[in-house]
Amino acid sequence: PKDSPLEMPRAMFALSDRCGVAADLDRICREAALRAATEVAHRGKLFLNVLPSGLVELQQAGHGLPDLLATLSLGPEVLVLEFSERFADGESDACCGGLVRLLELGFGGALDEVGTGYGSQAVLDRARPDYLKLDLTLLLNINEHMIKHELLHSLIRIAERIGASVIAEGIESEEEAATLAEAGARYGQGFLFAEPAPAAMLACGDGAGEH
Repeated sequence: PKDSPLEMPRAMFALSDRCGVAADLDRICREAALRAATEVAHRGKLFLNVLPSGLVELQQAGHGLPDLLATLSLGPEVLVLEFSERFADGESDACCGGLVRLLELGFGGALDEVGTGYGSQAVLDRARPDYLKLDLTLLLNINEHMIKHELLHSLIRIAERIGASVIAEGIESEEEAATLAEAGARYGQGFLFAEPAPAAMLACGDGAGEH
């Protein structure tokens, strides 16, 4: 509901988890996002947030994702399934297996919140996602912090070793963007570029927030 605490996705998903309906909400949001994608010209990859448990579900038969994609004239090569291992709750092996099988079907994979201290080794080693999304807490004022700067370089080297691209999240200043570019981060998103926007605005060419 607009102007309520549940308008923020993090709050809404936290409540759905406590109520035991997180998987249902995840599925509804995924379908809504895919349908909204048809309003936007296909100018690149579509990053789709998925709960880690959803990675297991999506590679199983009977959940309709291939049929839905066919209906919307979208192929798996257009989609990048984005998830955070932070919410895997001890199911990292199953999540890795689900992601591997989805990658084999032609989907892309992105690991979110990299650099927050949560265990990403299993996903990086087994699944080899296509993108590593560096968390904004690591990147905040990174131009002023030597340790953050060194950690950034290490993560970029790891990404290069596994053939992944780095996306820096939460960029809000030209100084941050320059530091990240100099370190070798090829892509970034944040308020420096644009704020999040509805699909209808993107269809008009406004509000693109990833560069």
